[in-house]
Amino acid sequence: IHLSHIHASPTYLNPSMTGMINNGTVRLIANSRGQWNSVTNGYKTVVASVDAKLFGNKSAVFTSGLQLFADRAGDLDFTTIKAGLTFGVIKSLDYRGDYLVSLGFQAAYVTNRLDYSKAIGLDDEPLFANGLTDKISYVDLATGASYYGKYQDYNSFYLGIAAFHLNM
Repeated sequence: IHLSHIHASPTYLNPSMTGMINNGTVRLIANSRGQWNSVTNGYKTVVASVDAKLFGNKSAVFTSGLQLFADRAGDLDFTTIKAGLTFGVIKSLDYRGDYLVSLGFQAAYVTNRLDYSKAIGLDDEPLFANGLTDKISYVDLATGASYYGKYQDYNSFYLGIAAFHLNM
């Protein structure tokens, strides 16, 4: 997936960012990107997500989110469609909520497709004769952890780590 502003889609970057919302309880995000369209059949990417703080108190909050994305690229229209559910917990390390630790987990269903009718090759291509499939679907798991710190009234930072494709 190619996005110009990866920081503008935090739950795509790290599942632990689910519900990590500075002001508010619900966040909606939509991103769209096209790349290399003048050279060849370039990338066309759309990412959308919603995440929320579900319940909790000042010391711990449980979070959840939904993430959808679609990406199409190249002359064979290689397409990836993904729908994922994310769950997490945010724990405050102080009474004001200036320092937070969060953990997140995502389970997603992914489908990849190719349009072989657009392939240019020999008439007797052995891959097609043997029943090459044009669609693959699978479950994809990811997890992450983040640390948030506020060191002045309007200054803060995030540190995080994420692992994707855990079951691959």
